[in-house]
Amino acid sequence: MNQGTHLYPPMDRVLYGIPLAQALADEVARLGAKSVYVLASGTLNRETDVIDTVRHVLGNRLAGKPCRPLGPDAAIATIGSTVRYPDAVVTCTKFNPRDRLVPDPVVVFEVISPTSGHMDRVVKVREYAAVDSIRRYVIVEST
Repeated sequence: MNQGTHLYPPMDRVLYGIPLAQALADEVARLGAKSVYVLASGTLNRETDVIDTVRHVLGNRLAGKPCRPLGPDAAIATIGSTVRYPDAVVTCTKFNPRDRLVPDPVVVFEVISPTSGHMDRVVKVREYAAVDSIRRYVIVEST
């Protein structure tokens, strides 16, 4: 068994058990966000109404800036040698698009299912919290 201490960087919260529209609207208001980046996997966009809900809640705050959204082929190095492939990730750092390992991810999105819930809500929260550049970890649960 490995031993050690881990200090968590400033990922200020993880929301769960709140409908997406309500949680998103509350967070946008709490942060005073004027622009919000949204990215989603093709499956989430094609097979659910989650993205329509997000578009509706954000209205004209949905923005596109120099940051870059990436899909589920993008990798994030977390704790030790662990590499995760989230459903979507945003980085604002330029890099070679052929590289799978994303430098300085700032927002990470995971779409959970009944079988992945524990991993996404517990294990990955700890792992993503260990990445200094990540400011938001968004867990999307489709009902």
